[in-house]
Amino acid sequence: MIFRTFTVRCLFAILAALALPTLASAQKSGYVWADNPASASYTPSTMYSFNSSGGAINVTRSGVGAYAVRFGGIGGSGAAGGNVLVTAYGGGSETCKVVNWNSGGADFIVNVRCFTAVGSPADTRYTARVALHNAAASGKNGYAWADNPASAAYTPSAIYSFNSSGGAIAINRSGVGTYAVKFSGLGGGPSAGGNVQVTAYGGGSETCKVVSWGSGGPDFVANVRCFTSSGGLVDTRYSINVLW
Repeated sequence: MIFRTFTVRCLFAILAALALPTLASAQKSGYVWADNPASASYTPSTMYSFNSSGGAINVTRSGVGAYAVRFGGIGGSGAAGGNVLVTAYGGGSETCKVVNWNSGGADFIVNVRCFTAVGSPADTRYTARVALHNAAASGKNGYAWADNPASAAYTPSAIYSFNSSGGAIAINRSGVGTYAVKFSGLGGGPSAGGNVQVTAYGGGSETCKVVSWGSGGPDFVANVRCFTSSGGLVDTRYSINVLW
């Protein structure tokens, strides 16, 4: 009986030790529904917001259609990186995008701009999602900051990209505003599926969208197109996230 009790205790201790790396590497993430676009500063609804650090979330407005979203305690504390997605909310034709983000301090701060259909700044509601330091344990997923829009082919910044398969990420441009992003090793093999989200990046009124994706082979390939506010194809930066 003593030996059996000792063995069980040792087994639990080993399992607990093995679990520690997974827990320690769990991704930092957060999301928000910014539903008060004319307010100078507010705390968004806790029903529709989340911060994995348990810290506060605050939205501030510096001008028409110009916002900063702060996720308290979710930053890399010296190690910048991560990924941001922004989408306009509501029945109108407004669009929103990420201008930039700062995750190198204690907090993760996202700057957002929103526009009318013709490219003028506009106060509107939106949703935003942030992720930092993803882990393979969180499922099959990947993200990238596509920051070299005129390049025919390049590897995006390792600081702002992630592939849970450990494979490479490659971006190819086949024409103006037309891109394919390949996450090597992230495909489902014989099983297709998954999801893709993309957000234009920068201070202008450009938008980007998902055209299609293929995930039934060894890799996950997402096709993206970007447009001016008048609907013409344009080379611009963007942020992309794929997951299963």
